[in-house]
Amino acid sequence: MNILRFSFFILLNILLFTSSCKKDNFSQEALRARFTTPIIEFGEVTFRNYSENATDFLWEFDDGNTSTEKEPVHEYLELGAFNVKLTASKGNESDEYMVKVVIGQIFPDNLTQLDDLPFGGKTQMIYFTKNGKGYVAGGIDYSDFQYDQDLWEFDPANKSWTQLSNDVPTNLNNATSFVLNDKVYFGFGNSNFGIGDLSFYSYNFQNGNFVLEGNFPGNPTSTGPIMDAIGFSYGGFGYMIGRGQNDNSQKRMWQFDPVAQSFSEFGSYPCAGNSGKFHFIIDDKLYVGLGNEFPYSYYDNKTDIWEYDLVNNTWSQKGDFPGDGRRDGISFSHNGKGYFGFGIEFNSTTTTVKTFSDLWEYDVASDMWTKILDMPVPNKQELFAFVLDNSLYFGGGNNGQSFSTSEFYELKLD
Repeated sequence: MNILRFSFFILLNILLFTSSCKKDNFSQEALRARFTTPIIEFGEVTFRNYSENATDFLWEFDDGNTSTEKEPVHEYLELGAFNVKLTASKGNESDEYMVKVVIGQIFPDNLTQLDDLPFGGKTQMIYFTKNGKGYVAGGIDYSDFQYDQDLWEFDPANKSWTQLSNDVPTNLNNATSFVLNDKVYFGFGNSNFGIGDLSFYSYNFQNGNFVLEGNFPGNPTSTGPIMDAIGFSYGGFGYMIGRGQNDNSQKRMWQFDPVAQSFSEFGSYPCAGNSGKFHFIIDDKLYVGLGNEFPYSYYDNKTDIWEYDLVNNTWSQKGDFPGDGRRDGISFSHNGKGYFGFGIEFNSTTTTVKTFSDLWEYDVASDMWTKILDMPVPNKQELFAFVLDNSLYFGGGNNGQSFSTSEFYELKLD
């Protein structure tokens, strides 16, 4: 039997539903059915029997299975709440006892937890891929609120990390990046002291050098730092879609020419969300949406999705995302499908916070989203993620409660 592993993040509620004693003959030693579930590991439940004066036992696990063992170990293959009933008996006497066992998220067979990240737990990093390897730079560790200046390379062949630099420019919090030729371009964001600028850098993969390429066009005093913007490359150019912290009406789109080393503005975007949006590219089309309107408020996350034709420079609205509105998730494309997941939702009406570790698949032809996974991982918001070969690698980020995580995972996509 294929054994599904389940999350150890299990909610166990023990509720006494019925306790009835059936007796045909008087007994000085009353028969009593009782049990607990002290061990629940990945959906495999170990039952401890504390029944008194019983010789026979019937366990009903509420999933169609039963057992007559005294202390069975039962594996649940589905999520949900199960009313487990034990009938303890001796001769003609019997007693029943019921406990509700709630099994949490499934740990999928195609998900593997790798060694913890060598750079520890941090969030708000930039990340990218080049020549079959993944890269993570900068970010902040919530344990000491220090902005990091390191750059790491991940090799999927041996699942190992190598530190390439400890001298990355500091303004990488909520920064933007894109890869062109032998360089990754990055910048904007805000600095160690929360003050943003418009500095724009490059890192050369060939010689390992960082270069200040100049400043992004605009006035950092009036617009504020360019934060949480979308960065990507297409057709030999780099792109940045976003707005300044102090001007939510900007909604600007910029193209970077690596030959001229300059940006040019070429339009605006219609998305309701400005900050923390998702994006991926499929067949010359950019798909973007979700996020929220104002920086730092995080409230009232959006669900609208838009398609941008990179060839014809036209926008069209698609169907809304069917899941919860949210920001700061992960997104990517693979084999002609788009993917989005994780993130955090804030509701200004109820002032509640909801975090996610799910994954949704988008089909372009039908304009339909399908939820394909719920993953029992602590990574929720502002994590890094990149696809190498047929695997999604993701890690870092925080748990939605300002606690940086260092867990690192591989999810097989095919």
